[in-house]
Amino acid sequence: MDGSARSTPPAAPADRRVWLPLTVAVLAVSCALLFFRLGHYPLWDDEADTALFARSIARTGSANALIDQNLIACRNGAELKDLRLHYLPPAMYYLAAPFVGRYGLGAFWPRFPFAACGLLTVALILFWLRRDGAGAGIWILVSVGIVSNVSLMLYSRECRYYALYQRRSRRLGWRGWLIVAAPQLAAGLLLVVVWNPLGSSLYPTEPGRSLLLDKLTPPPPNNSGACR
Repeated sequence: MDGSARSTPPAAPADRRVWLPLTVAVLAVSCALLFFRLGHYPLWDDEADTALFARSIARTGSANALIDQNLIACRNGAELKDLRLHYLPPAMYYLAAPFVGRYGLGAFWPRFPFAACGLLTVALILFWLRRDGAGAGIWILVSVGIVSNVSLMLYSRECRYYALYQRRSRRLGWRGWLIVAAPQLAAGLLLVVVWNPLGSSLYPTEPGRSLLLDKLTPPPPNNSGACR
């Protein structure tokens, strides 16, 4: 041996028969996880705050806390200055404003642009894989990581800034994203999709039901007759 360093040759780029079906499958599954029953659950506290300020922007062009006879003053108005929102970056409110202004304050349309941002994040990761000539093994690993990443899917379904911040993290590139997602990938298939043994039971009749499964299916009927 001459002592010279020997480098491992890079893996061959994935064939079209590998990356094209994976791209279609990942996008289809992501669409289902992001948009299916998106408007089933009512907006929760922070989502309602986003939607209300989006309605104000749609009407007045600025995040005014006064809407008709109502005052949006979360935390005793700590977020306000001169009755205008000055606490959080306004991008999420302006993103939701056209949809809230056009379709109202239902649960689906205020969440729609953020779910679309989540889908764009998935598409961008797949684009990077194709552009960089990733091998078949990387394509499979990243694809499984995307569809089993509960944080990516659930946070993108919220009418909140989470999906926008996820899109900003695209500067990491797909390699950086894979490093971030690797811990979730190890447990995601078991804990996220169907079974959640480490979490509390969401329904007394179905212990271990996962949060993602709860988002995608209706709650079981309550036959006890008791009011809650």
